[in-house]
Amino acid sequence: MLVTDDKHPGDLIRGGHIDSIIREAVRLGADPIRAIKMGSLRTAEYFGLKKRGAVTPGYRADLVIVNDLTDLQVLQVYKGGVLVAEHGRMVSEHGDDAEGKAGHRADNTNSDEIETYSKENMVWDEDHNLVIAGVTDEDMAAAGNRVIENEGGLAIAVDGKVLMDLPLPIAGLMSDLPVEEVDRRLETMKQLLRELGIHEEIDPFMTLGFVSLPVIPKLRLNTYGTIDVEKQQAVETVYSVL
Repeated sequence: MLVTDDKHPGDLIRGGHIDSIIREAVRLGADPIRAIKMGSLRTAEYFGLKKRGAVTPGYRADLVIVNDLTDLQVLQVYKGGVLVAEHGRMVSEHGDDAEGKAGHRADNTNSDEIETYSKENMVWDEDHNLVIAGVTDEDMAAAGNRVIENEGGLAIAVDGKVLMDLPLPIAGLMSDLPVEEVDRRLETMKQLLRELGIHEEIDPFMTLGFVSLPVIPKLRLNTYGTIDVEKQQAVETVYSVL
């Protein structure tokens, strides 16, 4: 099964999504048909998506038309038999608001079960909190306060002043700007950080994001401190104070 993870706006614009992973697999020698199945049918089977992931009678007519089985450039996308995108642009009618219904089931539990679950999971969820790296308290406070004002996002501050930011106001994680604008701002911010001394091979925002992701080894940060993920324990970081 082929999957994607942590795709930035620029990755989607310039490389694509799962199609870019399939292209890379083919480039590395995978059989094109097998690679396509790994990115479509196998994924649908794994997640239990019935009648999806293949072109066969009785299945949903969700289709991706490509130029050939080597280059795999997407020409058209069909959803339920209807053409929805062509040459990278949406061509179908779409509304601004999402509508739908979600059902739920109720069950009984007790306080002991809730307490056990809480303790076992205290360091396994992602921490969507402020993650700040800097040289001076003034700069870190300026950047952190700007992110708070924007209700989420990214910010760069020097000499106590914010030089650039990217608000992510939707749940503190997503932008309401066009993807091209988000990509432009993000790339400009990366270039600014390179000028400030960050090595060009380092993605500063991705690095900060993974520092606070306490589900992969070895050492990560969350609200409990520095966590040894393999031991599921907080690490003592201050041994003595002079």
